[in-house]
Amino acid sequence: MNRYRTSSLVALGMALGIVGTLIVAPDGAAPADSSSPSRPADTAETAQVASATAVDVLRGWDLSRAHAYADGDAAALRSLYVAGSVAGTRDARLLRSYAGRGLRVEEMKMQILAVDVLAHSQGRWRLRVTDRLHAAVAVGDGARIALPRDEASTRVVTMVLRAGIWKVASVA
Repeated sequence: MNRYRTSSLVALGMALGIVGTLIVAPDGAAPADSSSPSRPADTAETAQVASATAVDVLRGWDLSRAHAYADGDAAALRSLYVAGSVAGTRDARLLRSYAGRGLRVEEMKMQILAVDVLAHSQGRWRLRVTDRLHAAVAVGDGARIALPRDEASTRVVTMVLRAGIWKVASVA
């Protein structure tokens, strides 16, 4: 029998969903100039491009997070969040709890189901993100345990640009 409790691994899957997403345009692109008239198609296309960029940035952020978990690197994980971020503190605490039991979380993949850009300004994005933990494996002491997929959840994530890097400021 494995010494790792299934309930703890399920908790990891659910907890990973607490934070698992968000971001947008690493180039900080400003919205279209509101002083010029725009056709409805332009507005729809702009929103679609902003969302596509948000998804791309989010995937990159999620990948960086997955690497930090696989390495058991709480400092790397914390660097993805603004200092003092409650979500970052919780995420790092969870990673340290697994590392403290000799576990790493590998192959972590978030499935992004929807991203809506709620607000955008220079260096700041506010997104409504629906996602779920799609795959992850807890590995340690000869054990390899697939974590269950979690249920989809929706959160509002605020990202800010700091020193050229998009970081999570809050998750609500």
